[in-house]
Amino acid sequence: MLVDFTVGNFRSFDAPQRLSLAVGRDLKDPTGRLRSAGSGHPAAPNLALATCIFGPNACGKSNLVRAMYFFRWFVASSAKDRQQGEPIEVTPFLLGAVGEAAPTELAAAFVHEGILYQYGFTADRARVHEEWLYVTEPAARSRTAEVFRRAIDPESGQTKYRFNAKRLKGARERWAAETRDNALFLSTAVMRNSESLSPPFAWITRSLRPLPAAEALPLAVTADRCLDPARRGSVLAFLNALDLSFQDVEVEKRPFSRKDLPPDLPDAMADDICSQLSSAVLHSVSTIHTTSDGRRRVFSLDDESDGTRVLFQLAGPLLDVLERGLTLVVDELHRSLHPHALKHLIQLFHNTDYNKHNAQLVFTSHDTSILARGFLHRDQIWLMDKGARQASLLVPASDFKVREFEAFQKMYLEGRLGAVPRLQDICHVGQQ
Repeated sequence: MLVDFTVGNFRSFDAPQRLSLAVGRDLKDPTGRLRSAGSGHPAAPNLALATCIFGPNACGKSNLVRAMYFFRWFVASSAKDRQQGEPIEVTPFLLGAVGEAAPTELAAAFVHEGILYQYGFTADRARVHEEWLYVTEPAARSRTAEVFRRAIDPESGQTKYRFNAKRLKGARERWAAETRDNALFLSTAVMRNSESLSPPFAWITRSLRPLPAAEALPLAVTADRCLDPARRGSVLAFLNALDLSFQDVEVEKRPFSRKDLPPDLPDAMADDICSQLSSAVLHSVSTIHTTSDGRRRVFSLDDESDGTRVLFQLAGPLLDVLERGLTLVVDELHRSLHPHALKHLIQLFHNTDYNKHNAQLVFTSHDTSILARGFLHRDQIWLMDKGARQASLLVPASDFKVREFEAFQKMYLEGRLGAVPRLQDICHVGQQ
């Protein structure tokens, strides 16, 4: 389970900002809904199963999701998918005095197999500057132990390592020597079969699932699930719980061919596309409905509403996350969804019948209907805004002392909590 994530000097983020999924120990829950789950670790006793980040356009919400995506991708790929001297794809905060001269910072704390891990790194486009890993065992009085730390020596400019021999078994020095300046030690060591570092690597690369906006998701995950008769029923149950009234879903899977391209496409361009997509697989999805007189009617998914298509695209990844206890991060989950559908998706994570493995949902939204009293706890809500220097700022809703959620929603919409657009009268723009 994700405990917190920190991002600094990355795109719209200047000073490090920390998103925490920890909730209060004495969490009042008069509705009986499950709003938090024990991670199994005394240092993180209660963690939110659903966390929402509110904020206006261009405040940095999407950049937070991008930061998580890059964090995961760099851990998974830095040792194998790049060469010495190849730039690291980080974009620092460019509106500050030292953005380009300082490294980007990304870090996460998470609980995996009962152990609390704290892992992070700093890097600019040329090299990794620092990298660290700490662990805390689940014993009540267990102390946090350093596993390894990597840093640049200010005098020599060379990378120096510090290892905990008890915590990190294997050819530590050889792995360090084989780690390029533009790669992570964690990635390199695991690629060289480090057993000690495999658990945190596995959680970051397999359990953390940052996704783009829901409507940008590919059909393949849900479509492939529907091709399995044993798993198609869960997709239908998910969709029909949202009142879509599907009798069935049919999927045709076939290889890409030249016939899938527009007929008027120039031959040279068509040849280039075909060579790039020679191994691609296409999915054609049909939805089956029943007419009022009981007849079977088949529609292409393309003929369904935007919201229906988004829900279909979400169904596979969402069910996979719930079944495996993963952490899903989605940007703008509310888009193309009715507020009731959005609430239903969140309730799946609160419901122990569906969420048996403490899966987590982190999402950004503008839909204030989920601020209604009794639906989300204050500890599950974060506000994002831009400060005076146009840098993204993350603030927990718990910082604001508001007794009733109706009052909280009203104050948010009135702009008294920040994190809303600062709109000008369009009639006066340009007249100053």
